Amino acid sequence: MDHVNVIHKIEDDADFKPCINPSFMLSNKIGGFLSLASTKNISQYQGCYFLKQTNKINWTLFKVIEDIKLNKKPIYLINNFFNVERWYENKNNKDNTTKELFFLHENAFLYKLENHNGDVEVTLDCREIYDFDDKGRIYKIYRKKNYLIVEYTKFSDNKLKNEKYKVYLVIKGCEGYKSINKWEQKEYEYDKKRRAKSKCYVYKAINIQVKEKTNLIFSYGDNLELAKEKADELDMDCNKNVYKKEEHLKTLCKMKGEIYDERVKLSYKNCVNSLNGLITNVDEFKGIFAGLPWFFQYWTRDEAISSIGLINEENYLDAKIFLFNQIDDLTRNGRIHNRMPYSKLESADGVGWCFKRINDLLDFTKHKYLDNQYFSKNDIEFIKDKLRKSIVMHLKYFTHDGLAYNRKLETWMDTTPKGKNDFRDGFRIEIQALRLKMYSLMKELCRISYDKKMFLKYKTLEEKTKQQVKKMFWKSPVLADGINEKGEVDQTIRPNIFIAYYVYPELLEEEEWDKCFEYALKKLWLKWGGIATIDKDNKLFCNEYSGENNNSYHRGDSWYWINCLTAICLHRHEKKMNKKINLRLNNKRKSKYEKFIKKIIDASCEEILFKGYIGHHAELSSASEQKGEGCLCQAWSSAIFIELIDEVYFGYLK
Repeated sequence: MDHVNVIHKIEDDADFKPCINPSFMLSNKIGGFLSLASTKNISQYQGCYFLKQTNKINWTLFKVIEDIKLNKKPIYLINNFFNVERWYENKNNKDNTTKELFFLHENAFLYKLENHNGDVEVTLDCREIYDFDDKGRIYKIYRKKNYLIVEYTKFSDNKLKNEKYKVYLVIKGCEGYKSINKWEQKEYEYDKKRRAKSKCYVYKAINIQVKEKTNLIFSYGDNLELAKEKADELDMDCNKNVYKKEEHLKTLCKMKGEIYDERVKLSYKNCVNSLNGLITNVDEFKGIFAGLPWFFQYWTRDEAISSIGLINEENYLDAKIFLFNQIDDLTRNGRIHNRMPYSKLESADGVGWCFKRINDLLDFTKHKYLDNQYFSKNDIEFIKDKLRKSIVMHLKYFTHDGLAYNRKLETWMDTTPKGKNDFRDGFRIEIQALRLKMYSLMKELCRISYDKKMFLKYKTLEEKTKQQVKKMFWKSPVLADGINEKGEVDQTIRPNIFIAYYVYPELLEEEEWDKCFEYALKKLWLKWGGIATIDKDNKLFCNEYSGENNNSYHRGDSWYWINCLTAICLHRHEKKMNKKINLRLNNKRKSKYEKFIKKIIDASCEEILFKGYIGHHAELSSASEQKGEGCLCQAWSSAIFIELIDEVYFGYLK
């Protein structure tokens, strides 16, 4: 397959590399997105989607367009951050390259085409995102005034009696078209690799005839009149909308200081843009989607972890809103629902991450002398009351012998393949760290609210718990991953020790952490610049991403958020060790971890810029070699990369 040159360009910053069939994704902040590849789509989850709320607390995605393509060879894919361009080889006129421009709006997008004489092929695949039933699929295409309208009706079967839903596509600016009216089966290489459903029938609908240039508006939804209104709105204010988005992106991606490494700078700006695109309004709900295309929900753990990206970018207000919404959703057992829309599975760590981030927000605003602006006395009392209730319930329901307890599938490593028995129920190291952070935050809230009696109570609770955790988990040089209910210690090397340090570094002395990190890196380090999710010598270790069967998910796959978090931990630890040595010897030790930190940053930059969806940070990679895999736009991957760059390059706060 021929290479396509990927270019990232914002103001005076640019980077370039040839890639095989790269893909892009634009999101519209109301749940929808547009994702296409350069030559052919790699997944049936690409295309054009809009979000529909099905009831007060639930929603789903609907797909409309499968692909828009020209019968020409693509040569460039250009990410301008606020829009995307595809350039093609123009054999008839080599001086004038054929150019497509995609600008996404609210359930509509502008498609601009220059230097093209011929057809634009539009292929449709209207359906609810997980509706793969091929029965009862009816398309009608007709003109109405200056609109070309596609009306799609999905029936329960081929009798066409029981209608399930309708989807409308409105095309404005189409002067002439030819009907193709052909069903075609497609097989998607990425879905096949993921062991997901990979074959699907799509509808080759029309060829739109173009002479030299055209501006087309594609608008869509489940209401025809609203789709027409949205098309008119974008058509009327097209230039204004494009300019406004471009200027907003320049402000959003403004750097705090100078970075001379062009790749790092562009990767950072892309992650800021990507994370911002996942901040989504769904009716009265506002939050951070965990990822696209398929994590289009507000996952408590992911949203809390990802909020550090907003905090580092000084978007304190949104971070506060999201975190306060979470603690306002405390359940009777002191936890927070796993996600919105709700699911039955509970999260053992979501509530801990939420309070950890509230602690971070307090620290950052205090550092900027803005704590009084963002945290009133009532806010402090609100946090304190919710945290107290949560701790009381956790001590009652999820504590045994002073240790924090979790059930099966409740930690971030929450998948176990069929036939495997490596559940993480019992007492897990990162859950202990999150509990200790809750006690520590409660102690601090009591201090600033002058509650001396409660301060002493939580100080004692924190110290006793810390001693107990260290006694049970620290088996030098191993910080155990967990202990089961029988008291058996699980010394499997996993990267959760880095989460423990990130959340609660007070657990061990820095010299002890040094031993722990050095030993763990020997077991987990991947030469391309990642951290495996389990010891490479463990019998459960998988070298290749296995997709939907989850065999490799937490048994080898390298998660980008964990990689970046690991680099943050190593950086913080190195600074503390140097500070200690400087105090004793007045000189700096030779850096032990700098090469790991640099390799992790370089690997993330490569993935963000040139793998997966360009300009977005993917969920994970195979252990064997670096790839963009899993969900190809993941919030916490971008957020922790932002934090990593802020700390390493700008010495941000820590």
